[in-house]
Amino acid sequence: MTMEVPGSPKLKPVSSEQVRTKFLSVIGIESSVVTEHDATPPKARHVMREEWTHPRQEQANRFEEALKYNKEEDVLYSPKRKNSTSNGDKKKRKAISFNQTVRVVPIPKRDEYSNRVRSRIWSNAVEIHQNATRNSIEFAAEGWDWRACMEDEYMFVDVQTGELIHPVHAQQR
Repeated sequence: MTMEVPGSPKLKPVSSEQVRTKFLSVIGIESSVVTEHDATPPKARHVMREEWTHPRQEQANRFEEALKYNKEEDVLYSPKRKNSTSNGDKKKRKAISFNQTVRVVPIPKRDEYSNRVRSRIWSNAVEIHQNATRNSIEFAAEGWDWRACMEDEYMFVDVQTGELIHPVHAQQR
């Protein structure tokens, strides 16, 4: 596999991890890992990494705090597990663990949003009623059977809005 970067010679990634890292870096998900094949001068690489931050990270008021976890409550409220061992062999028990310090990103309360943002996040009573009516018509057309529900790939697409349209609405027109 050969990758081409504008203004640089063809690069041959050594591993699939390098391909993945480079791709994620190009689309802006992860910071770039510098390789010996990188054509960008070292000073420019340093400046790009230090000065640019994603807009979502700039506006968030993040802070760190201790993980809220009480082992006694966990034991008290968790379902009891049976110790199942076959023929006396002890299996290695799989477990997950969490960092003791977590990064917190506060989420605003519903009344802290502007009317413009609020109207885009939540539906009002009229929209909820319209959606429920539409869903009832579509579900009735599918015989009230959740196993027979129409998948997205079988819906029509409105060319102006890109919205998916259930075939039952196309038949009514």
